Parts: sequence; structure tokens; C-alpha cells
Amino acid sequence: PNCSIPDALFAQFLLTKHKVRLRDGRSMREIAREIGVSHTTVAREVRRKEHLTVKKVQEDIGNRFQFNTAIAAVMELVNTLYVSREALRGDAAGQRVMSSAVATVLTLLSPIAPHICEELWEGMGHTTPVAGEPWPAFSAEATEQDVLTVVLQVNGKLRGKLEVPASADREALEKLAREDANVQRHVQGLTVRKVVVVPGKLVNIVAN
Repeated sequence: PNCSIPDALFAQFLLTKHKVRLRDGRSMREIAREIGVSHTTVAREVRRKEHLTVKKVQEDIGNRFQFNTAIAAVMELVNTLYVSREALRGDAAGQRVMSSAVATVLTLLSPIAPHICEELWEGMGHTTPVAGEPWPAFSAEATEQDVLTVVLQVNGKLRGKLEVPASADREALEKLAREDANVQRHVQGLTVRKVVVVPGKLVNIVAN
């Protein structure tokens, strides 16, 4: 059956008139050079979500014939665009990131909702039909996270969270945790007995 796209996305389509779109497995650096990607956290996360969505839809439709989960994945990307629109609207590079993801949404949904996707595609300024576009391909590099959220605990109780580079090792994570102001308050006057570090997930300081 056909499906609709939220009104908020309609508005966003009209705000992004660029014709850049994801069509092959280019690296993040190559894509950035072509469209001038803004290297903000929001822009990187939107780009990552775009590639993850392409991967998910490809697997669900191409390998498992699961259309419902494929549509759900696309709508997750739409939600990401909705909450990111203000951050990306501020400069031309951010708008191009948005436009690339919007074009990918339309291409992925076009076999399922052809009429509405063609209308929106034309509204973006394209002169050739979206039905004739090549199927998007994802870049494995683009799906990797640059920044991770690490939970800080003292004796198993949540005391904070940190945004850290995905490449941060155990020593770096422990150092950041020990330097956190809230963690320091909760270990003040105590002796640290053990520090458990799970890279990319949490740091738990055991003290008494």
C-alpha cells in the first residue's frame, strides 16, 4: 500500500533545493569534498544515519523482503532530519547534508510510494524522474561513529555521561572519568579500589 510522508518533511523539501544525492560507495572525505559537508556533530550524525538507512533498507528488501521494517528505517531517518533541521539550516554545507539525505529518502521510498515521491522529487528541482535513479549504495566508512556516549558510574550508580571520540582507549576513558567534576564529588574522601572500563560504553569507579 501507498504511504504518506510527514508534513514537516514536505516543508523541508522546499527549503533544500540542492541536487546532491548518495549514489555510490564513496568515502566520507570524497563526499565532503563534493558537497562541502559541514563537519559538525549534527552533520556527521545525519550523514551516518543516511548510510545506515540505505544499508538497512537494502538488507530488508533485497535479502529478506521485509518492507515494513524497511519503511520504518526510512521514517527513522525522516525523524532524524526533522530534529536536525535547525542545526543544518544555518549554512549551505549543512543544507546540502540535509538535501542529500532527503534525496535518499525519496529514492528509497519511490518503489513503495511512487506518486508522492515523484511529486516531491520534482519539487526539489530535478528534471528527471526519481524512478530512473540508481539505487543508493552505502559506505561502510560513513556508518562508523566518530563520537560515543560513555556512562560514568561510581560504585555502580550513574554519576554522569561523556561524549568521547570513538577511538578513545581505556587509559583515556579512565582519565576523563576521574577528571569529571561530578565523579570527583562522589569519590571525595574515598579510596579508589578499582576502575572498570568498558570501551565505548562505561567507566565504573569502585571506591570506599
